[in-house]
Amino acid sequence: MESKILFFIHYMMTVKRASKNTLESYKRDLEAMKEYFYGQNVIDIEKITATSINSYILYLEKRGKSAATIARTISTIKTFFCCMINNGYVKKEPTENINVPEQDKEKTKTKTISMEEIKKLLNIIDGEDEVAYRDKAMLTLLYDSGIKVSELINLKVEDINLDYSYVTCHGAKRDKTVPFGWVANKAVDTYIQLARAKFVKEEDSGNLFLNCFGKPMSRQGFWKIFKKYTNLAGMDGLTTHAIHR
Repeated sequence: MESKILFFIHYMMTVKRASKNTLESYKRDLEAMKEYFYGQNVIDIEKITATSINSYILYLEKRGKSAATIARTISTIKTFFCCMINNGYVKKEPTENINVPEQDKEKTKTKTISMEEIKKLLNIIDGEDEVAYRDKAMLTLLYDSGIKVSELINLKVEDINLDYSYVTCHGAKRDKTVPFGWVANKAVDTYIQLARAKFVKEEDSGNLFLNCFGKPMSRQGFWKIFKKYTNLAGMDGLTTHAIHR
């Protein structure tokens, strides 16, 4: 397992160009996982199953780890095994059906939006122009990843990994990696391939989401876009918190 972790860190550094903070987070999470499984006499990563991963998550919960820490750990493990599969080290993804726990659920009383409602909201964004592609990518990624609006609008293009479907958000103290699904993957990929360049006016800031002036999307700009579509969908008063899964 040790050699596979070293390979993964080297791969993410040289091929995927992950940031120093992200690499340190990966290493910390995977070293903790390794120590747990070594204690269970599991040395080979091919011996790690979905049941093993669930046992490890339960172990972290019993140790009082927060939902945010567990979500980050699951994201790291998912990325690790995806890399192992793509490089031929394992044949089956043991984390395929492992769900990321809801974060800070007890801290909010905000009504969450249903799957049917989010589909209705996203279907309002019609058309095949750069604005529609951008807006659908923003709202789909926000919903599918559960990241904050402030994190969404500060994303750089390099923070999105479409090969492994995760996004890296940079905080003041640490980075975090968050997985997202194929719907968001497709929406973001379409936006990057077909639309983003049309927003770039002069010097490219590198921000993933840009406004019509070629500047990074602002919180106020995003809110106007969000309010526009929620009003069209008949969801007046809906907040961005409600669309977090």
